[in-house]
Amino acid sequence: MGLSKRSSVSVGNDSSMKGIAWLYYNNAYYAKVGGISRAEMNLLEVDFLFGLKFQLNVTPNAFHSYCSFLHKEMSFQSPPLERPLNLHCSFHEDESTNCLSIFGV
Repeated sequence: MGLSKRSSVSVGNDSSMKGIAWLYYNNAYYAKVGGISRAEMNLLEVDFLFGLKFQLNVTPNAFHSYCSFLHKEMSFQSPPLERPLNLHCSFHEDESTNCLSIFGV
């Protein structure tokens, strides 16, 4: 995964975890995983949140739309994956069972 993709995933994950969890890793951790500096992570997070208009809750329809988009993007990945991934997207009204997971098959 390229640096910009890794840093984007890191920022999204960081922001989403802060929005839903009592326990989360700090920006320094996500910056290290994303291969960027903590200062850049902080700036990207602020930019990301303003881009979302600070609306971190996602409707079920938007969630399924994003899952479909991710699945389509994964199919065009270059170089192609050695083995295909099945994308399992589920969203239940019961918040305790919400999940997005990717399983290798």
